[in-house]
Amino acid sequence: GDLFVLEMGEPIRVLDLARNMIILAGHVPDGDIPIVFTGLRPGEKLDEELMTEEEARGSQIVREGIRAIKSPAPPDDLEARIGALEGLAARAERGILRERLREIVPDYAPLDPTEAIAASASEESEIAVP
Repeated sequence: GDLFVLEMGEPIRVLDLARNMIILAGHVPDGDIPIVFTGLRPGEKLDEELMTEEEARGSQIVREGIRAIKSPAPPDDLEARIGALEGLAARAERGILRERLREIVPDYAPLDPTEAIAASASEESEIAVP
């Protein structure tokens, strides 16, 4: 039940990565190739945490650049809980479904409805980088 995660090093901004790739391809950013912000899509995150603080404390480096995370054993009634989630989803009981998900996955954080609306609206819009 261990999970192995690559050490990713220092984070870099996607904008910097895009500009560097355009330059390396022999082009001019925002001149030859425009950079366009399209916004978040439904379900996308601005940043990603590969492990929780608790997992990071309990992990150990097993090889250069690779970290092992001890995974807790799943609860004995996991299959029954998943079956209950399926029933709640089929009946569209969203509030109870979120509560039950949080019981199984304490770090679960549902997308805020206002974020979902903004994300779906951004599918239509594009903003060019000056």
